[in-house]
Amino acid sequence: MVESNFGLICTELSRAAKIEATLRDSHDKIVLSMRYFAGTAKKDDPLAVTMHLVAQDLAEVQDHRDVMINRMDNAVVGRLFEYKTTVQNFRKTSRQYRNQVQDPLFKASMDSFSANVCDIKKILSDYVCIEMAFHARALEALTKAHQHLQAKGTRECRLPPANNLSGGCLLRVAESEHSLSGTPDGNKDARP
Repeated sequence: MVESNFGLICTELSRAAKIEATLRDSHDKIVLSMRYFAGTAKKDDPLAVTMHLVAQDLAEVQDHRDVMINRMDNAVVGRLFEYKTTVQNFRKTSRQYRNQVQDPLFKASMDSFSANVCDIKKILSDYVCIEMAFHARALEALTKAHQHLQAKGTRECRLPPANNLSGGCLLRVAESEHSLSGTPDGNKDARP
């Protein structure tokens, strides 16, 4: 029972690492698309510059995700599968020497098993730390991306005509005045 439940944990952690890898690949495609857009626009186009900066920040997130995947594979999944094998070997040994408690091989096997049980907490702690490190670093990079998108000052960006039926549309992008203490429309005078 313990072996099958433990095997399920190993399998699910391995599956999570594979899902993260797929997610990384999808985000890499988004970054490439943003870089392509920025590369085809005029060099002095503010949107192209912003798109390039945001793409760099999002690529940084994916670099951190890649590190997380490698660490999960090596420090967590690999070590848990090793432990699973140890548990299976212990079960075989314990059945074999069930009545021979004084046998030195059985005692050595018990000591090894006890040490490995203590390692489980360390392995799962490593998993939690790896996840926390990724999310902390990702949050830093995403914060930079958000700051690039919330450019200071007011500027004008020309949008292409909609379906070529009308002239260009003028969009005003204002400096973000929103804060947690203000109102949704940015009016800071409406504070309680």
